[in-house]
Amino acid sequence: MKGYLAYKNNKVKKTHDLLELIKLCETYDSSFGELIDVGVFLNPFATQIRYPKNFYDITDVETKKALEFSKLIIDFVNERIDI
Repeated sequence: MKGYLAYKNNKVKKTHDLLELIKLCETYDSSFGELIDVGVFLNPFATQIRYPKNFYDITDVETKKALEFSKLIIDFVNERIDI
């Protein structure tokens, strides 16, 4: 999503908060709102357990879901960037 914001000539904010990035992307394309549920699931991975002291055990199911959702975001953004 930071790449999308840069593509739109937006100053890219230093944040890992996916919900904040989704909201910023929505100012250019309202369809980014479709990613809110994905962002809610992934946000703890980006903000809370990013560092070893905050790490907790992640189940195989959570891992697979996180990977699927991450790919969904990548594909979603790639469809909106003309490269």
